[in-house]
Amino acid sequence: MIRVVESASNELRLAEARAFIRSELGKGDLLLVAASRGAADDLARSIAIEAGATLGLHRFSLTQLAARLAAPILAVDRRSPATHLGSEAVAARAAFESVRNDALTYFGPVAATPGFPRALARTLQELRLAHVSSADLAGLPLGGADLSLLLDQFEREGGRLHPHPTLNQQGIAELAAQPALGLQPTTRSSRRALHATARKEFRRLRKCPRSPGCPPTSR
Repeated sequence: MIRVVESASNELRLAEARAFIRSELGKGDLLLVAASRGAADDLARSIAIEAGATLGLHRFSLTQLAARLAAPILAVDRRSPATHLGSEAVAARAAFESVRNDALTYFGPVAATPGFPRALARTLQELRLAHVSSADLAGLPLGGADLSLLLDQFEREGGRLHPHPTLNQQGIAELAAQPALGLQPTTRSSRRALHATARKEFRRLRKCPRSPGCPPTSR
């Protein structure tokens, strides 16, 4: 049974989470999934202080859990996750090329400033996570046309600078969902063996009693 606790009080939500974990201690492994690894660690530490000693509390951020589930498939495909620093470097190159070609209007005055590549990388990541294409942006007012151009330039520079394909958070999440949903890989036939391994790992994680932070799984 899945229990959902909703409250505006953070302390109340944490108290309910701690009560759930205390009731499940000693029954098997518990998977704690939080918005950040630090939040999961803090929750586990608060339980350990009360109990004196704990075993089987596995802590992940949602991104870390997705990366773990996707790792076997990435290994077979010889791909790697894109890092924030790598994305920022590609964004800097995309901005540089766009400024050199005098292609930007709305972002032209700020495109050469030091903080622009980081802001651009984050913006483009959010757009890609939302499945927004450059065509969707092109007709928007204000900075829409510039963002469309920068997104296309980012994709081109990324493919040129990275000799091996990399995946952003969206791609990692989609790969992680394949074992969860029982989907077949769509790129290489050689992924089948590692896909089975990923499914086995996901089944192992699902055997753990569900913690309040775990996302529900549809059947």
